[in-house]
Amino acid sequence: LPIWGVGPYTYKWIPPTGQGMADQTVPAPKIIAYGAGRLLYTVQVTDAQGCQLIDSVYVNMTGSPGATFSKEPRLCMNDTYPYGVSGDSSFVYSWIVDGGDIISGQGTQNIKVRWTRSGTGLVKLNVYDPSSGCASNGQNRTTVLPLPSPAVYNKGLSILCPGSTTTLEAEAGYVRYLWSTGQTSRKILVDKAGSYTCEVQDSNGCKGSSQGLSVVVRPAPIPVISGSRTICSYETVQLMANGGYTSYTWQTGETGPTINISAPGTFKVFVVDTNGCMGESADFTVRTIPVKYTPGGNLNPPGREILFDYPETEVEF
Repeated sequence: LPIWGVGPYTYKWIPPTGQGMADQTVPAPKIIAYGAGRLLYTVQVTDAQGCQLIDSVYVNMTGSPGATFSKEPRLCMNDTYPYGVSGDSSFVYSWIVDGGDIISGQGTQNIKVRWTRSGTGLVKLNVYDPSSGCASNGQNRTTVLPLPSPAVYNKGLSILCPGSTTTLEAEAGYVRYLWSTGQTSRKILVDKAGSYTCEVQDSNGCKGSSQGLSVVVRPAPIPVISGSRTICSYETVQLMANGGYTSYTWQTGETGPTINISAPGTFKVFVVDTNGCMGESADFTVRTIPVKYTPGGNLNPPGREILFDYPETEVEF
């Protein structure tokens, strides 16, 4: 402050050369100094009568600690990305991340962030120099892209029979497909039970998986035939297949759950269940009862029919 002359005063500050600052003429004796290093500031004071005085002072300026980033990345959700700044290891670094988690490096010059939310993520940094008391702040905007979530469709049956197949198809529009079976086409043919998923990659390089699509394979039905396994030459026997099927076809050509037979043989039934699956029974064999003839014996038991009569011997069947 001047101690001579007549006020009011004006102050013309001449900043250090090479700092890119213009001269300042102000009514107050203070300005804000900028720059780094040992800088020479000069002031020219003029009083109300036009008298002038010039004085200079060296100011030792400590540069603010760096808190700037090289670029603003464009990432996929769940990506991990490193962030860092140049600076002295003695500085105190405080990081804040909005939209992700710091997985390593908090308190140091370099951190790694895993982005857990799509949209615009922010990485904020405060750097403090304990020796000078200077601090600096910076931030970085990161574009976090959402992960694709493709739909998958069953273009055939969701319940298969043994030996049958169905086509699974993933949503179109992606540059890469990878099914849980290892196949890489958009459509695949499957014949096994299980939950199928498809991982895709979009044009931004982001990868995402579909929800599981279940395919069920039902076992082939095995019908069981019941009935008498023996038959007399004059009898009719009914054979029956167990119930619960939508159709029955016997090897004789007859249909329905039961048939009547009057002759021995080997029989089989083919069925279709409610899922449309076909199956067949095991062979069911019906045999005749052998007839024995004993001359002189009782050949007229009750309930038997006498087929012919000789003078001395009767034969019954």
